[in-house]
Amino acid sequence: MRFFLPRRWTKWCVALVIVLVAVAVFIGGLSVQVCRDRAFICENTGSHKGYRQWGIGLRSASWYRESRLEQYMRKEHPSDLANRWTSYAGTGKNILGRPVLFGHGRPGPILQVPPEFLDRYVDGLDDQAKLDLYRVLSSGPPEEMERELCKVWDQAMAQGWETQTGRRGQQ
Repeated sequence: MRFFLPRRWTKWCVALVIVLVAVAVFIGGLSVQVCRDRAFICENTGSHKGYRQWGIGLRSASWYRESRLEQYMRKEHPSDLANRWTSYAGTGKNILGRPVLFGHGRPGPILQVPPEFLDRYVDGLDDQAKLDLYRVLSSGPPEEMERELCKVWDQAMAQGWETQTGRRGQQ
């Protein structure tokens, strides 16, 4: 015995199955990473850079923010300048731009200092102090690095500096 559906019911069933499959594929696709936003900090100078890496291997949206310390070193001591890039952001995003994956390295304490604060601090130093700061950040012991960066925070809090986003100097 065969069961026959009217022709219009068959079309509706096929359309319903296609819609259900499309919805399932879309929902499943929301967890698939299509690109990854990467960001790095130079632990020697405080400069930042980043880009968007697409799943097909292309890079786009590259950016670079050179710190005042790096600008000084590039101009006055170019042979001594060495960058030490550490990842601090690696967010994978789906087709809608929503985060689906997080991964990054572990930069030192320089990441906790807003770039505007470091730049203002460096602007107030004389040339020898700038060179000393670079040497401490690039090759000093961790305790000395933290001590140097605490000076930045102390000055930021004492003078009430604000970041571009309106954040006040609060450690």
